[in-house]
Amino acid sequence: MHWINFIIITLLVHPSWTLSNNFNHLNLKTYKSNKIPYKDLTLISPLEAYTISQNWLENTVFNHFNHNLEKTFPFTYDNIFNDFIKLENYIKTHQRTNDIYMYWMPKSNNKYIKSSPLFIIVCEVDSSNTMLLIKQIIQSPFWDNKQISSDNLKISLTSYASQVESKDIDLTYLYKHDLKYKLSWATWNLTLNSKNNN
Repeated sequence: MHWINFIIITLLVHPSWTLSNNFNHLNLKTYKSNKIPYKDLTLISPLEAYTISQNWLENTVFNHFNHNLEKTFPFTYDNIFNDFIKLENYIKTHQRTNDIYMYWMPKSNNKYIKSSPLFIIVCEVDSSNTMLLIKQIIQSPFWDNKQISSDNLKISLTSYASQVESKDIDLTYLYKHDLKYKLSWATWNLTLNSKNNN
């Protein structure tokens, strides 16, 4: 369903709905990675991935309407909505045994605040059964890099590929279709290389 139609229907169904987890509240959260990085990842079904993304979408819509007088969406929301649409379309044709869906949920540093998924990851095992292809990563609209860096997500994925799947990780498809991860993680690699050379 197109996100605009979804928003209209949601508003009709929940006209007085208020957020319990608004942006300001969630931004108070910080997270720490597990000492065994892949343990921050949880395998889920395609339906669960879709349900989490729709929950994020609902929260984004209502949080915006509850905190803004202007009932229009800023341009920066386009990427969020586009990611949800891509995920929905991908799930329709990718529910085979070699398709893997996960979410990344590091532990909250505040024991009184419950952890919640920060990213949904869509993977595929290649035909040679030697590579774990990362196809799509969808971030929670409520995640902020100040809470925990996405570099830790890459570490978790690399850990999962090698220690659980016994495969190499392939980010080629992701980098080609999502420039922000290529820029972010390529910079991270350059920084690591620089530190190792010093």
